[in-house]
Amino acid sequence: NPYATLSKGIQETSENGTLYVTSGTYSGSLNNGLTITQNISIYGNGSDTIIDAEGNNYIFYINSGVAVTIQDLTLTKGNNGYGGAIKNEGTLTLSNCDFENNTATTSGGAIYNTGTLYLTDCTLTNNTTTDGANGEDGTESNPDGQDGSDGGSGGAIYNTGTITLTNCTLT
Repeated sequence: NPYATLSKGIQETSENGTLYVTSGTYSGSLNNGLTITQNISIYGNGSDTIIDAEGNNYIFYINSGVAVTIQDLTLTKGNNGYGGAIKNEGTLTLSNCDFENNTATTSGGAIYNTGTLYLTDCTLTNNTTTDGANGEDGTESNPDGQDGSDGGSGGAIYNTGTITLTNCTLT
């Protein structure tokens, strides 16, 4: 069955099922901020299948204890504190995916991983963290100024879990 949004497709896909996403650009609130709570596979149609969060939210949040496979998608313009495009606490396998122009304010411009993460043939380009700029201790006119916060961590990927990268490009 075709679904107009990823949200509906994920909801309707059964445990251990597969969601096929046709070519096109998916944006809007029903195509980002998606929490995955069951084992699922999501297959796109290569670089012609684009999930564009438009800078409004993360794209996928993978719950702990959940195994997810994502293949042949472009994930772009995700924006979140932890993991601009994806925050993973489960087991996530990514193949032939492109991550472009995602931003995290704290850690993991494209991906924030505390679970198990496998990336194969993925490209991560222009993903950033934005928190702070290491300020100074005030000025002569304001000697009690506060230090600026440290910069964020993991421009492309922030990892405290287990990670395996195979034939991936990070720029």
